[in-house]
Amino acid sequence: MTIDCQCFRTNMTPSMRVGRVMTMLVVTLLIALADTTGTQQRLSGLESTLAVHGADGASASAAAAGERASELNGKGPGTPRPLARTLHVSVLGIDGGDGTPARPFTTVQQCVDAAATAEGPTVCRVGPGRYRGGVVASPRYPLTIIGAGVGVTTFDGTEPVPDVWHRSDTIAANRPVFATTLPPTLRGPMVRQAFVVPNATTTGSLLPEYMSEARWPNAGLTSVLSLGAWAVTSSASQKGMVVDEVVAGRGTLAATGVDWTGARATLNVGDRFTTYTRTVLNHTAGSNRFEYDARFGPGPGSPPSGSFKWGEGGRYWLSGVLAGLDTPGEWHLDRSTWVLSVWAPDSAPPGDRIALRTRDYCVDAAPVSAGAPVTLANASFHACTWRLRNCSGCAVRDVEVVFASYDPEIRVRDVPAGVLPNVTLLHGNDSVVERAGVRWSNSVGIKVAGFRNTLRDVLVQDVDWLATLDFPAIELGFGVSSNAGSTAAESDTVGGAGAGA
Repeated sequence: MTIDCQCFRTNMTPSMRVGRVMTMLVVTLLIALADTTGTQQRLSGLESTLAVHGADGASASAAAAGERASELNGKGPGTPRPLARTLHVSVLGIDGGDGTPARPFTTVQQCVDAAATAEGPTVCRVGPGRYRGGVVASPRYPLTIIGAGVGVTTFDGTEPVPDVWHRSDTIAANRPVFATTLPPTLRGPMVRQAFVVPNATTTGSLLPEYMSEARWPNAGLTSVLSLGAWAVTSSASQKGMVVDEVVAGRGTLAATGVDWTGARATLNVGDRFTTYTRTVLNHTAGSNRFEYDARFGPGPGSPPSGSFKWGEGGRYWLSGVLAGLDTPGEWHLDRSTWVLSVWAPDSAPPGDRIALRTRDYCVDAAPVSAGAPVTLANASFHACTWRLRNCSGCAVRDVEVVFASYDPEIRVRDVPAGVLPNVTLLHGNDSVVERAGVRWSNSVGIKVAGFRNTLRDVLVQDVDWLATLDFPAIELGFGVSSNAGSTAAESDTVGGAGAGA
């Protein structure tokens, strides 16, 4: 098994990175720490491969991908395979469609529901376009969901915000911040990310762009994995209290002029490989120090009483306060009133360009029997991801995921410990993920659990923004006994990741 890795970590040497990686995987890994040039060439090559397979199909065409996927429908060599029924989905479909080419379904869930009533395999062919709404499947027979290509068929985990904005009256007049009260359909715990469709006239693009939750220090998408996205703790810091270190070329906590009481503090303190999120209990505008809840939950790197370093060299950032919304491309949501405030990247009124993430999974499948493998192929995922559970003989091929997993809270470190965030997951046996990509996840990249599975030609890039060992880029076999099989990782690439790389 070979994994190429470019690792990011606050205050971490290359030898520390390798040592920590070895503790994060239950299987034995061979880690090749490639030089920057070599790894970037590898990343470019895999990205090109994804683009080619997405445009032309899993091999030469989408039909070829479907044929390879359908090979899983049989029970073994020499066994006649039942003929799969093919149903069609299109953004141009009509209400009351029956899944035929002339009357396609309008949603993938309609196709999956129709497959549930069939007495045999079903192929859902999903046409070009962007499909909102999650898909939940519990198939009794083999199910294939195949798109028209990466970047052509997109499963979208966002919902648009209605164009009912007004100029914010709680932000300084020189900041073009607009606010709106979200409708009930957009209120919920999954609302954690915001995206904006840029002005196509000036950018030439209609692809949704990531917006950063209001924070300090400010950090956009291109800088979330850099040390500049973190402030530094001084030697005067203690457990339960951060004192900001003055760093040349960067503003100070006091200079923000913001009272950060009640904010979320993302703290890489006490241990170099562990990050916590805690509420700021006490801060005064103009002060360079704040207090936080110092109860730390269990897990790798959790501090034993009185023996950890809390002072100089720690890292942190603050978020979740409206007054911190001070730069283009930021947003804030007050969950007590459901008022969303936005400063668009171009400083123009948001109009109908804003969309919010509303779900974790766009495809969530759990077959009810071993004879019902699920195949997912030739599609992109945006602001959501896929999860296949209890799978036997399942396959994910030529699938690209961006903004797969996002949760600003590290709940597993709470007292009592909370749940892990959503994760791109293959759980089962004798299954494969190949020619796939996962990018821009602030936690885990991809997890594979079970026996005799294969992870091949997978690109995991720009993950674990929170820089904690809780969230490895590639997680293999956790929670599964190691004496009944193995998972193979072949020619996979990790580029740009935090402590869990």
